[in-house]
Amino acid sequence: MDTKRGYYSILLSLIDKLFEGEIDQQTFEECVRYIFGGDAYIMFTIDKLVLSLVRDIHIIVADTQSQELFELFKIENRAEQMGQGDPTTYRTRVVGIIEPTESAYHITFKLKSRSLAIKLLDGAHNSAQESEGCGGYDEYVANYIDWANETKGINQASLTPRFLKRNLKHKGHQAKDIVVRSGMQYKICRDTYHMFYIIGTEDAFVRHLPKPSIEAATIASNNKWNQWLNQHWSQGLTEQEKSMAEQQALSFHQPS
Repeated sequence: MDTKRGYYSILLSLIDKLFEGEIDQQTFEECVRYIFGGDAYIMFTIDKLVLSLVRDIHIIVADTQSQELFELFKIENRAEQMGQGDPTTYRTRVVGIIEPTESAYHITFKLKSRSLAIKLLDGAHNSAQESEGCGGYDEYVANYIDWANETKGINQASLTPRFLKRNLKHKGHQAKDIVVRSGMQYKICRDTYHMFYIIGTEDAFVRHLPKPSIEAATIASNNKWNQWLNQHWSQGLTEQEKSMAEQQALSFHQPS
């Protein structure tokens, strides 16, 4: 055996030869045991493992239900990468696709520790947990964005007004030359209920000034500038130097 490229390359070559029928199972086990010693036993059933993977891939490709689950997983994965994932909604959609008698598993893979966790979900137990935990979150968010109806469980009489009545204008007296755009977006953490504003989104309020007001403001600004210039340009000069500077400036405006 050539070990220049490492033991892993030798193992891959032996697996290829096993699948191609160039060596039998007993020869494969002896070669692997010679390389890896007592730790080689985990590779003795590599053919069965690959066969199981091929069967599972065939099911995903051929079975309509598996294709729907895979497409749903890709959608949730993209939403989770953007910080918009919703595990409760995702599980509800999955349960709607699979048969009622089939089991559902919660699989978590941590990139940093490279660890995989698989948990069997019990329908009745987890439904109760969702009604206590995630259900409260969904109800909270729904009540938060519902401006038309009062929030349940809140005594309106105990609330104090946030705006002075004298600052509230009637609908007929409200300004009309304004533009309002509501583009602010935010998300609420499911665990802490902390609100995060999404970067790049904002609300806009623009008031259009009438044209006469703009012209008057421009004239006042020009007058103020000219007054400042006339008072400070000759600061520190004698009367003779000031007179000579004025004559020189006038000569620039005289036609040649």
